[in-house]
Amino acid sequence: MELLKSSNLALSFAIELAAIIACIYWAYQLPVGGALKIIGAIVAPIVLIAIWTLFFAPQADYRLSMPGLVIGKLILFGVVTGLLYAAGQRSWGFAFGLLAGINTLLAVLLHQE
Repeated sequence: MELLKSSNLALSFAIELAAIIACIYWAYQLPVGGALKIIGAIVAPIVLIAIWTLFFAPQADYRLSMPGLVIGKLILFGVVTGLLYAAGQRSWGFAFGLLAGINTLLAVLLHQE
């Protein structure tokens, strides 16, 4: 059981990093000029990190309580999945959404939230 819990925590971290990378990729794929792409690629992940730090991180000042925490994570990961789809990365979007959903479900079942 401990191996499953540790593996799920590692997957959580990987999903969080993948979400940041997906935001950067999406912003850089926007049909705008070069400078705006770079600004977007900087601002998009900062917004994601700020939201995560405020509401979802284990030591967050305004951490959501259950079931809001799970619902909020699913919404946030759903948005990231949509960003990947919008950037033309349907396979990556599907994989991200599937893994994020499984990870969130396991976190609830293993009382990791």
